Amino acid sequence: TKGKTINIFGFNIPAIVEPVERSIRLIIKKVHIYLAYTIIFMASMHALAALLHQFVHHRPILSRMLPKKIADIIEGKK
Repeated sequence: TKGKTINIFGFNIPAIVEPVERSIRLIIKKVHIYLAYTIIFMASMHALAALLHQFVHHRPILSRMLPKKIADIIEGKK
């Protein structure tokens, strides 16, 4: 917001930080982007690991997290 107030639905929200010079803003932006991609990557790997355990190693890890009806379908009981 570059130190300016923001109007959201008629409410003026004051700036919570002072304006920062451009070079520092670019560093903060890069760090923000890299952290976002890291979180997305880690969440994806976590989900893929759960699928791997469920369908390749045949361990009911994913089934334990789901409702019984869905878990039974995944495990082939119904």
